[in-house]
Amino acid sequence: MDGLLRLGIGPFQVHSFTPSCVTSQKYYGRDEAFELKVCFAKQGSLVWEIMEPVKGPSIMADYLAKHGDGIHHVAFDCGDLSVRKRQDEFSKRGFQIAQEGIWHGKTGTCHFTFFDTEEVTNTCFESYHFSSDWEDPLDTIWYPTLPIQAPRLDLPFNPNQFALAAEKAGTSGVIRARNGKAVPLEKGQTIKIVNTYGKQVIDFFAFSLDSKMRCPLPENIEHLSMQHTRAINLRTIPATGDFLYSNFRKAVLKFIEDTSPGVHDTLIPACDLERYRTLGVTEYHASCSENMHMALAEAGYPWPSYETPAPFNLFMNIPVGQDGGLSFESPVSKEGDYVTLRAEKNCLIVMSACPQDITAVNAMKPMDCQYEVLM
Repeated sequence: MDGLLRLGIGPFQVHSFTPSCVTSQKYYGRDEAFELKVCFAKQGSLVWEIMEPVKGPSIMADYLAKHGDGIHHVAFDCGDLSVRKRQDEFSKRGFQIAQEGIWHGKTGTCHFTFFDTEEVTNTCFESYHFSSDWEDPLDTIWYPTLPIQAPRLDLPFNPNQFALAAEKAGTSGVIRARNGKAVPLEKGQTIKIVNTYGKQVIDFFAFSLDSKMRCPLPENIEHLSMQHTRAINLRTIPATGDFLYSNFRKAVLKFIEDTSPGVHDTLIPACDLERYRTLGVTEYHASCSENMHMALAEAGYPWPSYETPAPFNLFMNIPVGQDGGLSFESPVSKEGDYVTLRAEKNCLIVMSACPQDITAVNAMKPMDCQYEVLM
C-alpha cells in the first residue's frame, strides 16, 4: 500500500469483510465463511483494490499460494443487468462462480461475484452491483488519512461559513479523548483550554480565515507556525505575554494566561499512523494528524491530506538535555490547569486530545479536556 501511495494512489478506505457484514458467503458454490481485509483507493474512474485473506477459504488465498503477490482480478459493473443475469451469462460461457457475497453498508448492499476465468485470461473477473441507497459503513477507516480536496482556507473571510462553524462548536464543550475539535475565533475573542484531569496533551493548530490568497498550496495559506514562533520569540516554549506567529510571520494569537507550570512543546510534530508503526503498532490507531483533518473537514474547511502543520503541544513535557537529546515524559500539569489565548485575527482553532498511549506523553492514558470561548 505504501508503494502505491508513493505513486500518488490513495488514500485508501480500509474495510474488514467478515460474516457479520458480508452475508451469503460462498466459495465455489459451497456455503463457506471467510474473512478478508479489503482496501480501496479511487483515482479518477479507476478503483485500486488491495485484498488480504485473513481466515477461511478464498480465491485470494488460492492465488497467493499459487502465484504470490500480483494482480488478482479485474472488476466491472454491468449496468442495469441484474446480478442473476450476469451470473447466468458467465455460466453459459462456461465460467463458474468462484466466490461471492453481499456486503452491507451503513445503508444498502453491494453484491460481488468472482468468476473463475484464470485459465483463459490469466486473471479473475469480478462483477459487482451497489444498490442505489448505498452508503459506506460507519466503521470505515482511512489510510493514511481522510481524502481532503484542495483547501478552502484560501478564500476571503466568509461570515456565513464562520457562523455555521461557530454554531457547531458552541461557546464551550468537551474535546473527547483521542478526538479533535475545530473552533472558530473572531479577532479579539479568547479561548480557554482546560486540562480537566491534568495529564492530557492538546495538539493545538490555528488557521487564518482572513487570507485572500487564491493558490491552493498549503504553504501559501496562513497558519500557526512553530518554527516562526520560536525564531521571533527566541525561546522554545512560548510564555504568557508572547505572541504566536504564522508562516507569514504575522501574530495569530497572544498567550494570555497559563495556570500550569508552563511546560509545553513546540518541537514535536503531530502523531500520525506512521509514528505508531515505528512504535510497533500494526493495526489502526487514532492520531492528532487525522484528528486535525477530520475536525477541519467537519467545520467546512478541508485541508490537503498530505500536509499537517507542526502544532503547539499544550502541556506536553519534552525535556531537552545538555547534549541536545530529547525525551518523552509525563506532563507536569495538574488537574484543572488551563491556558488562555486571544485571537489577533479571525482564525479557526483545532484542538486534538492526543491519542498517544504508547509513550508517556499523556501518562499512558488519553483523557477528555474542555474549552470555553470568552469574549
